[in-house]
Amino acid sequence: SRDDLYKLLQMKINWQKILYAFAAPFLQKGKWYLVLDGSPLEQTFSRFRITKHAHVDISKMKNVPQNQLLSLIITNGTIEFVLDYRIWVSPKVAKAKDYRKMTDLALDLLKRYKFLHLPLKEVLFDNYFACKKIIDWLNENKCFWVTRLKGNRIVYIKGKPHKLSDFDLKTGESIVAELKGVKGSVRILRVLYQDEVVYIASNNIDQDNDTLKKTYCTRWRIEQYHREAKQQLGLEYLWMRNYRSLYNHVGFVCLAYSVLSSLRPSNRLTIGDIKRKIQDELYST
Repeated sequence: SRDDLYKLLQMKINWQKILYAFAAPFLQKGKWYLVLDGSPLEQTFSRFRITKHAHVDISKMKNVPQNQLLSLIITNGTIEFVLDYRIWVSPKVAKAKDYRKMTDLALDLLKRYKFLHLPLKEVLFDNYFACKKIIDWLNENKCFWVTRLKGNRIVYIKGKPHKLSDFDLKTGESIVAELKGVKGSVRILRVLYQDEVVYIASNNIDQDNDTLKKTYCTRWRIEQYHREAKQQLGLEYLWMRNYRSLYNHVGFVCLAYSVLSSLRPSNRLTIGDIKRKIQDELYST
């Protein structure tokens, strides 16, 4: 009933334990990657924002960002499992004691993963999270990482600073350089990805260019997860008024996505296809 669902959304649920327990058995076989990214939880016409302390009226405020979902998933290029997530709320509506930067929340996800001693050591993320503290932490914990850099990023060769765009690299060409304040060298590859010039960087400088590009393209799986979770599983169907309900709503969507993804035999089937097949079987029964 609706009342039972409301009570369930008010419960304290350890989603990290549930999501990790579901994904762990699949890690025993094949090549898997950790992928980190964020996506807005849009309430386009809403006059409120859901925060930890209240349902805040923003009708008299200007330019209040949407809440953001930060997700850590694993993927082998065909299926994905959500391991953990955090919800970022703008400092314009959050209390000072509750506010955390998105990069700090992202680092929390990585530290939690390390605490559970799971075997993956290759992390993929976009340029927003390519900050010094995240890269330093990954290097200190001997993780390989692949990210995207902007063309105006300053890199160093033999101690001299250069803009990436100044190298005039051709598509498929790479250089080995250093990032400001980050120990060790990185390989930076220029590729054309979805009709856009992209600079891919990795601390695994022994990787060949083709492997580096293929690895980065795997990061796109988290974009598909966010899109399908919103379009097929109601991730943005937000009718709650408190933070715990929001957090549990996202948790149920993440679990549903992981279960449906585990039933996907190939890239040709979307989460929506799997969901509709199950619905047809249930309705025929």
